[in-house]
Amino acid sequence: MFVSSRNNPATLEYMLQKPTVEELGQLQKDHLYLTDIGIWLFSDRAVKVLMHKAMHNGEVADYDMYTTFGGALGAEPRIKDPDINALSVAILPLPGGAFYHFGTSHEIISSMLAIQNVVNDQRELLHHSIKPHPAMFVQNSEVWVKITSDNKNLWIENSCVAEKWQLAHDNIITGVPQNDWNIKLEAGQCIDIVPIGENEWAVRPYGFYDKFRGKLSLPDTLFMGKPFGEWASRRGINIDEIDGKADLQTARIFPVVDNLSDAGLVLRWMLNEPYQQGGQMVWREARKMSAEDIPFQSIFYQNKFWDAKSLLIKFIRRAKKELIVKARRLWWARLMPIASAA
Repeated sequence: MFVSSRNNPATLEYMLQKPTVEELGQLQKDHLYLTDIGIWLFSDRAVKVLMHKAMHNGEVADYDMYTTFGGALGAEPRIKDPDINALSVAILPLPGGAFYHFGTSHEIISSMLAIQNVVNDQRELLHHSIKPHPAMFVQNSEVWVKITSDNKNLWIENSCVAEKWQLAHDNIITGVPQNDWNIKLEAGQCIDIVPIGENEWAVRPYGFYDKFRGKLSLPDTLFMGKPFGEWASRRGINIDEIDGKADLQTARIFPVVDNLSDAGLVLRWMLNEPYQQGGQMVWREARKMSAEDIPFQSIFYQNKFWDAKSLLIKFIRRAKKELIVKARRLWWARLMPIASAA
């Protein structure tokens, strides 16, 4: 959140990360607060400062750009850091701007629904069909089941929903390859299948409102909408034997399989069929990953770990080159009328 004086809204006074409602109420008297849309333009000097702060003993370290770097920006920064405090900052308020949250599963649908409803004039809509319910989004997918108005809050992306599937509502389905699985999704159940390497998949069911945090033994740590302890108990899983049990985000409970038949079996077992021995066997014998592990194993499956510093430098050079090209085109465009007049 960018905070500036009402008398000088283009100048940043300081930055706040997730302020409370009370804080915002106090600010309104003399200040404006603008939501950061995530587009920051850095000078060469600012990039060098950021790179320096993100390094420790010659290695890339964890560094929070918004809280630590952003908190030291502005005329009256909350964090004192001479290197960052010395940087100048300008804000460009966008008239009529709006902010849509995409931080949680249900916000993906609610925010897309809000964006969709910005335009209601049928003459400006490009599609000719009518969705059974406005809160349904299907992208780059094959869906072989009938979708009705009962399936509200539905998101299907890069997936195959085969003929034997049954959908409910509050379902998100992503990354599911071609299959002939017999899957029944209850309300609030979601599926994510993530390719690991060239021949494996991580099977990750979860709940529409799951927060993925909390100790596994606590009753308010929910998995697929139910206490994790209850889910584990029904499947004969000893929580104490789970690697990373301190938090649901780090708990290694998602199996990695090398064939789609096993993926379908273990998925059914994890969703609604705890009595199914085939799925139980697949889960117990498979190596498992946590929600924290999966993105990194998927993106860097060939161990192509990019050097962040080199990548940042390449990006800056490319951006500067493109800006120079555009500036030259603009200069020639302005020069040509003058040359023609001469």
